[in-house]
Amino acid sequence: MIPRSTTTLLVCAALTLGGVAGCRCASGGAGQAKSKRKNPAVVVVDPSEQAAPVAEREPNDDRAGAMPLEAETTLRARIASGKDVDWYKVELKGDKPQVLSAKVSVEGKLDVVLSASDASGRFLVKVNNSGPGEGERLVNLMASPGTLYLRVARAIGAKSRTRKRRRKGRKLVKAPAEAPKPVEQGDYALRFGWRTPEAGEEREPNWKRSLASELALGEEAVGYFGWRTDTDWYRVTLSRTDIAPTDRLRVELDGVDGVWSSLSVYDSRLKLIQRRRGRPGEVIVLPHLLRPAGDQIFAVVRCGRTFNTEARYSLRVSAEPAAGATEIEPNDRITRATALEVGQPQKGVLADTYDRDVFALKIAQPGLLRATVTPPLALDVAIAIIDGMGKVVKEVDDAGPGKPEVLTSYLVRPPVAYLRLRARKPRDVDPVGSYRLFAQVTAPGASEREPNSTLAQATPWIAGWAEVTGHLYPRNDVDTFVLPAEIPPNTTLALSPPDEVKTKLEVLVDGKVRSQTTAVDQRGQLTLQVDEADVNKRIVVRITAISGSNAAKPYRLSRQSGAASPAPGSGTSGSATPVAPIAPIAPVAPSPAGASRKEG
Repeated sequence: MIPRSTTTLLVCAALTLGGVAGCRCASGGAGQAKSKRKNPAVVVVDPSEQAAPVAEREPNDDRAGAMPLEAETTLRARIASGKDVDWYKVELKGDKPQVLSAKVSVEGKLDVVLSASDASGRFLVKVNNSGPGEGERLVNLMASPGTLYLRVARAIGAKSRTRKRRRKGRKLVKAPAEAPKPVEQGDYALRFGWRTPEAGEEREPNWKRSLASELALGEEAVGYFGWRTDTDWYRVTLSRTDIAPTDRLRVELDGVDGVWSSLSVYDSRLKLIQRRRGRPGEVIVLPHLLRPAGDQIFAVVRCGRTFNTEARYSLRVSAEPAAGATEIEPNDRITRATALEVGQPQKGVLADTYDRDVFALKIAQPGLLRATVTPPLALDVAIAIIDGMGKVVKEVDDAGPGKPEVLTSYLVRPPVAYLRLRARKPRDVDPVGSYRLFAQVTAPGASEREPNSTLAQATPWIAGWAEVTGHLYPRNDVDTFVLPAEIPPNTTLALSPPDEVKTKLEVLVDGKVRSQTTAVDQRGQLTLQVDEADVNKRIVVRITAISGSNAAKPYRLSRQSGAASPAPGSGTSGSATPVAPIAPIAPVAPSPAGASRKEG
């Protein structure tokens, strides 16, 4: 014989696994929260205390004829036809609000919808998550003392999740297996229970501003994504004693497994401050938010077409001091760009792959920009320069997580240049650590001027320059220089590539390759013979990083006139192509625009 205590524990575990909402041992069936908050305490009950099942009493097709139902009692009922509706009246006694949880289990392929309304008939919530044969579950409806009505009906008009047989391009796409069709009648079981709300728990319904749950600054709220497109509003009051004028707001949402979610922040006038979407189970962080005008903000969480009635999300709104020069969110576009001064570092956070940080760099006079962003250990950051319309001109993402990225030798002009930072991979983000952005602008000299990856963008080689410099960064970078209109015969070009970079040097006449050579970690030379037929032609020198990159050490490219031609292959790691006649050796199409950068 099994001891009585063992039987009690087994029955309790069975009720919990079965999802019985009224079992006190499961505290209303609340799922486990993804937060530091402890789960509700487990209470063991005696099986003899469970009320016997009761049968439905017809007619109960409207609120006036609703059947009274006691908590923690299993009701056996039936949907007799497609138009059959069953109403039940429940009473909450006492003087404190309680949380109601209810579950409908069905037999066969019956598909039902569970809804609740108050004593005045005002609709509160409707749950229609599952399909035929799966039942429905309401996890957390906050109710005040008094009368509440539950309604069970057959779900009709639901859109099929299957796709019809259709053609996609030239390929025929087969429709998946047909979903089970719901029946118009069938048996079901209804059970509900009450529990005491936890501190910080959402108060459903809270799907709009007027129903928003209260959340204190610095505290944590927990709730469920209990049905598709579930939306929860929270009101946060901002007082002068809670937040200093220089403090920034930080809003953080711990996601739920299997649920795509979003987090939005509105000011007191319901103007959107910032919005971010997150993948299933992903943490969404909105850091460094400037305090808006007014004494309150609204944090809104929402799920998409997925839901989870087992696990809870957690939401936190806090104030954090702005240590030094820090970005001001939202700054995801040029109209909201954070001001950046030359020579003054700026800090910020890239919380996820949807985050974009745009900075407006003040430019006093034309010069060459060198911008360096140093990320935290786990962040893989990409830096880009964008135009006044927000279009990416050049983006650099050559290093890895925790390694600096450099945007170098870009020609900028007054009054402003825009920089954009982002994290490219979901696994390489850091919602806590701060990056450091530093920008310098130097006077333009005998050096490349990005962008110059195409023949049309070639940097002019001024006649008085004997040598030009540049950087081969990122990988596969291409730099071009257009020679002066009049150059003397027997002009020699000599390239000193940076360390650990294999380079290719080419000379193009009117867009066609005239001669080329390859150099690896040593001096590569190329002789160009200028004939009378080349007069008034456009001569371009092109340098390509075949492998490797170096943002720290520049290459040096020099030209001399009247020098003797070096022996073939001398000073190079590969064989130099001999000087060709006017007819090109091998026509090569110009590099496509943006060949030296990774497009975002």
